Amino acid sequence: MKPTLRKALLLFPFRDQLFLITAIIKSKFVNNLTQFQSRLLGEIADYISLIESGVDLSKIGPNEVLAKVELNNRSLKLIIRRHTSDLNVFKFVILEGEYKQALQYISYESKNQNYIVDAGANIGATTLYFLFFSPNSKIIALEPDKENYEFLLKNIELNGFASQVMALNAALWTKSVPLKIVNTFRDGLSWSLTVDEVGFNEQGSLYGYTLKNLLDINNISYLSLLKIDIEGGERFLFEDQCFVTTIDQRVKSLIIEIHDEYNIRDHINRVMKDFGFQYIDQDLVTIYVKN
Repeated sequence: MKPTLRKALLLFPFRDQLFLITAIIKSKFVNNLTQFQSRLLGEIADYISLIESGVDLSKIGPNEVLAKVELNNRSLKLIIRRHTSDLNVFKFVILEGEYKQALQYISYESKNQNYIVDAGANIGATTLYFLFFSPNSKIIALEPDKENYEFLLKNIELNGFASQVMALNAALWTKSVPLKIVNTFRDGLSWSLTVDEVGFNEQGSLYGYTLKNLLDINNISYLSLLKIDIEGGERFLFEDQCFVTTIDQRVKSLIIEIHDEYNIRDHINRVMKDFGFQYIDQDLVTIYVKN
């Protein structure tokens, strides 16, 4: 057995290890694997690839893996949950540098205080990515899903940034009102959750903040960077006059994942151009920078 396969197997509970060994042997002779076996083989293939690329992985629970990797000459640690989108978030944000180009719009001088809002912070990968390259920043991280939020807190604490991050189990919204989680967008996994306002006689599980209210209550006059990845919720924000006015007056740069299912890209581009922002499309994200 190859060393990388042995290390990857140890990341699974004992019962899954037995299923995996059976699936590996079976895959050499037949193609009719069960859906569960195929999923396990895909999972271990991802782990093997990460180990071979230099990521240190260790099992810290039945369904939790700790990933450690060098980033900007420091060791970044991130708890990854099995059977979620966490592994893809880790790969896209940390390993592939999805937000790398946005770093140039954050000041690196220790005397300058950067303020960043991370709307749709998930488990904290993007918040940590910004802090590893701009350790003088202060970040407000909003994550609406309760379980994602709990792992956001764990990952921030694990990397020693608790004093620099205000983590809120909340969402960026057009009004300061109670909201509820909606999981009908895309694959419905933890990176595709969105929110909506509660209906009559419904109870909200979290709270929405307007951008203006969020900045005012934290005495922030100007943001170096606003990051938005809220699974289509951006279509409501950019129809709201208070939100776009706050962008114009109090935001230096914006990095956003625009979800084209809603045909809103042209509208957002027009709004930002009217406010004097230039934009750069970069793979899944778009960056807007004030002239």
